[in-house]
Formats: sequence, structure tokens, C-alpha cells
Amino acid sequence: MAYEHCRETGASSAKLAKLFKVSVKTIHNWRHAHDDFLHRLTQGKDQYDCQVSEKALNKRVRGYRHVEITKELVEGEMKITKRVSKSVAPDVSAIKFHLTNRHGKRWPDKQKVEHSGQLTLTEIYGDISDKDGRIPGN
Repeated sequence: MAYEHCRETGASSAKLAKLFKVSVKTIHNWRHAHDDFLHRLTQGKDQYDCQVSEKALNKRVRGYRHVEITKELVEGEMKITKRVSKSVAPDVSAIKFHLTNRHGKRWPDKQKVEHSGQLTLTEIYGDISDKDGRIPGN
């Protein structure tokens, strides 16, 4: 039951305590005393996080439409006074993230740098040895 609840809602310890009608401390005690309980909670929360994150990322990759509602005080009551349909364009950063993670070979997020020649540490750092020729710290 805890696994399903975590998978579907990403439930916190406080929400699990309400579900089981126990204290938050009891949930924490169960997690420490029962490895299987902790494992199932972790699995459920991980699945929930992945589903929510992937859904949100997919929405940003494709762009989406939504209705913005404005409410104003009219004759002492809050009433909807305006509904505006808005479009959100696809997000370039979300697209890049999606492509580099799903199609890393075709869309790598790294540059290949080649170096030819030779470079010594003395050329980079200068002579860092002490008067006896030892490198400090060794």
C-alpha cells in the first residue's frame, strides 16, 4: 500500500503517516527497522519523480497551450472576468537536454579536443620544487 501511494502521489512521510493513521516518527521508525519498507518507499518515490519529470520535460520539449484565467472582485465576490488561451513555445534547453540524453551519439554534449606536441609540468607550473629538488607535499 505504501509503495502504490508513493508511486502515485510521491507521498511524504507526513502523508504516509496520515494514510496509516500513525505519527511521522512511526513512519521513520518503520523505515529504519524494515529494509523492505524503506526499499519500497524509495522505489515508489523514484517512479513518481521520473513520471512527473519526464512528463514536464516532454511538455517543454513540444511546447503547449494553456488557458490563463483572471479573477477580479465583482460585487463583493471573486469572479472570472477573463480567459485567455496562451501558447508556450518549445524550450531550446529542454530540447537539448532531451536529445543529449535520448540520442547521445547523434547529439553529444561534449567536445572532442585533440592535442599534439608535448607539454611538461614545468612549462605549466614553472619550477615548483624546493632548493633540494623536492616537490612540496611529497
